[in-house]
Amino acid sequence: MQKILSSFLLFLCFIAGHFSASAQLGSTPKREFRGTWIQCINGQFQGLSPQQMQQRLTHQLNICQAAGINAVMFQVRGEADALYSSLYEPWSRFLTGTQGKDPGWDPLAWMVKECHKRNMEIHAWINPFRAKTKGTSVLAANHPIKLHPDRFFDCGIAEGNMMAVAAGLAASGMIPFASSFAMFAAGRAFEQIRNCIGYPHLNVKIGATHAGITVGEDGA
Repeated sequence: MQKILSSFLLFLCFIAGHFSASAQLGSTPKREFRGTWIQCINGQFQGLSPQQMQQRLTHQLNICQAAGINAVMFQVRGEADALYSSLYEPWSRFLTGTQGKDPGWDPLAWMVKECHKRNMEIHAWINPFRAKTKGTSVLAANHPIKLHPDRFFDCGIAEGNMMAVAAGLAASGMIPFASSFAMFAAGRAFEQIRNCIGYPHLNVKIGATHAGITVGEDGA
């Protein structure tokens, strides 16, 4: 009888502890994710020395911190390049004006340190599908297009063309990934998605960013 009573008391203690922990968790508000984007592809860093770029980023981070931002999405790969030391992609032209030219420092490593100093998260923002922008005329020797030209397709500027190409690749047994702004993927490419991908049930992975009614300044 004493053994049964002891077991029952232990069970009650377990239940009480469980509900106490659940109540504490329920009373703790979830931490908000208040993020912002810092991009490179707009050319804001071109022509700046490392010291000038660091001053600009410091100013931007201080404004973000004062506004209550706790997470920064820092664009580190805009066109199969890198704003960090990489064995696979060339240095971005948006740092020095010349793709592949070593800027003499690692912007991503510096940003990690500065964000953490302000108790802010930092997330590396990459554009995984864009190989180059219209303003890029010279590619570095180690650019992925130079090394693996068979892996890239020029779809022009129309999202409809991109979805149609993705459908063709899927019909050939591949699993393509198509990425664009949300309003363009759902608007400009709607017929291609419906007719070329949806009706035939093709395995195309579609990813979209900047959901909203307009693209805005990369943040609508």
